[in-house]
Amino acid sequence: MLKITKILLLVVAAVAIVAAIYFYPRYISPEEPVSLEIAEQEEPAEVVLDVDNEAKDEETKEEEKPEPIPTSHRLTAAFIPQAPFHDWSEPWQNTCEEAALLVAHHYIQGSKSVSPAQVKQEIQAMLNWQDKYYGTHKDLVAAEVAEMAREYLGYENVEVAYDITIEDIKREVAADNPVVIPAAGRTLNNPNYTAPGPVYHMLTVIGYTESTIITNDPGTRKGAGFTYTYNNFYNSIHDFVAGANAKPALMAEGRRAMVVVNK
Repeated sequence: MLKITKILLLVVAAVAIVAAIYFYPRYISPEEPVSLEIAEQEEPAEVVLDVDNEAKDEETKEEEKPEPIPTSHRLTAAFIPQAPFHDWSEPWQNTCEEAALLVAHHYIQGSKSVSPAQVKQEIQAMLNWQDKYYGTHKDLVAAEVAEMAREYLGYENVEVAYDITIEDIKREVAADNPVVIPAAGRTLNNPNYTAPGPVYHMLTVIGYTESTIITNDPGTRKGAGFTYTYNNFYNSIHDFVAGANAKPALMAEGRRAMVVVNK
């Protein structure tokens, strides 16, 4: 009986040992401890819409939009011919730059008309100034016309803009600023020019309509209020290119430019 009891105790002990081994975790890496804590979940980032900044951006875009311009506008500007007494000998054959600038000058000064004698005197004075300032009288590029407006006529606010569009010209005129334009004269298609027309020319824009540019063109006695179509005028805008008098085709390489003299 005692032996049976001992055998039963040994069997129970063996079963207990086997059960303990079976239910105990078989392997736990010392480098990867088991945590009984539940990891906290990260809360999603809060999305904040900056409504004020978005509104400011919209306001800025609205401010950057240019103001609409009227469909037509015209300035009352005196006509200044480059040959005031219809004498087309030198120097009057090449004084379109001076005459075009004088249109802007007299508009700013409020002169509605200028006598031929006064025009002749003023152009001659400008030529004399060029002889001293440049050493000669020559074809003036847009930047030099602006320089003459500053240094000779005394205007401080003179702008030269390049790579311009018809809209740029119209916007200046709508702001009551006459615009001096350099051009390839032979592409202007003005029937009043003596054929084949000037290689280089300069004229003043004083207005526009829905389809035309209105100019005071000093290159003809019929130039007061002379109109050009948008396409013809735009395609003719070119600053002077050195060597163009000998090779007129070079004028097509001149940059599109305008000179604006402000009050």
